[in-house]
Amino acid sequence: IAANIVDVMPMGGTLVVGNSMPVRDVDTFAAGGDRDFRVVGTRGASGIDGVTSSALGAASVASGPVALLIGDLSFLHDLGGLQAAAYAKSPLVIVVVNNNGGGIFSFLPQHTQLDTPTYELLFGTPAAVNIQRAAQLFACSYARPASLQGFRDAVSRGLATPGVTIIEVRTNRAENLSLHREIAADVLGELADLGA
Repeated sequence: IAANIVDVMPMGGTLVVGNSMPVRDVDTFAAGGDRDFRVVGTRGASGIDGVTSSALGAASVASGPVALLIGDLSFLHDLGGLQAAAYAKSPLVIVVVNNNGGGIFSFLPQHTQLDTPTYELLFGTPAAVNIQRAAQLFACSYARPASLQGFRDAVSRGLATPGVTIIEVRTNRAENLSLHREIAADVLGELADLGA
């Protein structure tokens, strides 16, 4: 998702990257290039609160379209910020990666040190938030694409459409952890083959 949202960002656009897994995934998987668009975040705060509000603030002053990549818990923590959707002058696409909880904690030691119910209660924190109803509550457009191409098309369409579009992408925390580890192992294997 991170690689593909960067890939479809238009010239003159702004990508706001949420904290926790979104910023790490953009750092890890997004390719560089020579397209001229801005990437911003709230890393100085190092928290998940207020990220949607920050993106809405960017969309109220930006000269081009704005996209936000955010996790479901961060989206939930700033749900009330969507009341400012009416003030967005530029198109804003909010991509919510919904893994029903805090995916970043799967990468930390407590994931294997705690029994599953305790881990889920304290760190996984599944919220089961209904993203579509949240979009309806604040009169935002909503999409939940069923394919990668559908995702790319939905982002491109939203970035060309006035107002706020919320795109939900459902993922699985366990599969995400496994995929990250598989990619890291492949990269390390390639580096070893090169003698690096």
